[in-house]
Amino acid sequence: MPKPYVFVYLPKTGSTPFLAHLGRQLVWNEGIVYLGAWGDRQRQRQARPDISFWSATKLSKVRVITGDDIGMSAHSVVGADAGRYLTVLRDPAEMAVADYNASLERGEEMPPFADWYEHRRVNQTTRRFCQLLGVGSVDKVGELLRDFWFVTTTDHLDEDAPHLLEHMGVEGGWSGGRDTEGDLDDVDPDDTGEIAIVGGRPIAGLELTDDIRQRVYDDNPRDLRLIKLARKRRKSKRDKYGWS
Repeated sequence: MPKPYVFVYLPKTGSTPFLAHLGRQLVWNEGIVYLGAWGDRQRQRQARPDISFWSATKLSKVRVITGDDIGMSAHSVVGADAGRYLTVLRDPAEMAVADYNASLERGEEMPPFADWYEHRRVNQTTRRFCQLLGVGSVDKVGELLRDFWFVTTTDHLDEDAPHLLEHMGVEGGWSGGRDTEGDLDDVDPDDTGEIAIVGGRPIAGLELTDDIRQRVYDDNPRDLRLIKLARKRRKSKRDKYGWS
């Protein structure tokens, strides 16, 4: 059985449209499985059994595993040798502004960015990756990223997505969508199996300034180092696969 692809999904990276495209083409709970609260709710609404009760035949048809509870432990679903891992990482300053704008977009009453930012946890991406991958430092995360099948960044997702989809055998092409922000939302009661993307580009969202960028970089050295590592990994993987 071919190894499935394990998409380590991180919110606010601009990768939700890519994930939604995979869901449309591969069909949720058939060719693609979401591990986490969204996937659990979806399977309950569709009266589908928990993944732990799936037969070996059904599991063998899963081409992509993803979700907010997924990391290097994906082998718990499809066996010990699971996974061609891929992920999308984002510049920490862009991530902070995207996070703030997403709250504005949902209609929340927000304080000025500087006040909001004072209470924002630093190095969020590194912390999340350490949690998902079961390691304790950015050095260890970097080592594991070296073993990922592919690592891309938000600003290069549109460029890399056609290659990724072709290699994964996913049809439908790629029309872009990187600029559509949002997290996974509840699907309709009559569930079509699609991810709903919340909102679009904020009408009057905060713009990323040089001052904001520098402040975020100064406060988030681990996340800054991680995105630099990701860019190096991306280049080496593109060279390896002949995508340059």
